[in-house]
Amino acid sequence: MAGFTDGELQGLAQRYNEPRKARQLLGRAGYPKDRVPEFMDASSFWYEINQEIDSGVMTDGRDRILASDGALYPARPIGSSSGSGQNPPPNPQPPPGPGSSLTPNQVAIAGAVIAGLAVVIAAVVTGLFGLIDDDDPKGDSKGSKTTTSTPGTAGGSLGTTPTVSSSPLKGKTFEEQAGSRGARTYKDPTRLSITGTNVGAWQKVDVVCRRYAPSMDSVLPDGYWYLIASKPWSSQYYAPANSFMNGDKPGESNHSTDFNVPECN
Repeated sequence: MAGFTDGELQGLAQRYNEPRKARQLLGRAGYPKDRVPEFMDASSFWYEINQEIDSGVMTDGRDRILASDGALYPARPIGSSSGSGQNPPPNPQPPPGPGSSLTPNQVAIAGAVIAGLAVVIAAVVTGLFGLIDDDDPKGDSKGSKTTTSTPGTAGGSLGTTPTVSSSPLKGKTFEEQAGSRGARTYKDPTRLSITGTNVGAWQKVDVVCRRYAPSMDSVLPDGYWYLIASKPWSSQYYAPANSFMNGDKPGESNHSTDFNVPECN
């Protein structure tokens, strides 16, 4: 039961970013109508579809959805290595001859290239500072270090986010290990509109408390989320409790929640 890759999820969210288009694609793929989630925003919608497929709702769902997309967009399907849900780039312009000036199109392309290089350099510098600031890195089960970057904060905080001091056991945290697919993080588990850095596969993190927010079917039956204390989340982002091992071993039937973790105040 393989779900979508991050690139495929991004492509689906970009191409099928309206409720009508998204539901039409699922209908063509034969996805169960009674399991189609509420459309809040495209990224959350396709993430929940992916969680449902992973949980066994439609074992061949990924292949059938990508096949339906390929039938609609045979020239640039999302499932191909070149398909990304974006329009193809314009044809490149020939270089100017000696003494000729750049055309407006070439000026725009050059500006985009320079802007892209600036973004890459900024990301590298941010990543280096994130590594220096990580004073307590956690390794995965194979001993390799998992590196994460600082979560984005665009849009500001939604709702009330507890802090470490909001835990019933002040200053105490609980170590939890993510499963083989890691875990996505959200600023507010009731709205899912602001995402943070993913927790890596098998990565261990410290959590403060658990919060009840059955905002998507894939967090049921328990409906709990962990508030992550470890950097870079710093008690500002939540992850679904059932994305973690919760004290179980790989291959075992996993518990959806570690109830040793207290509920958030």
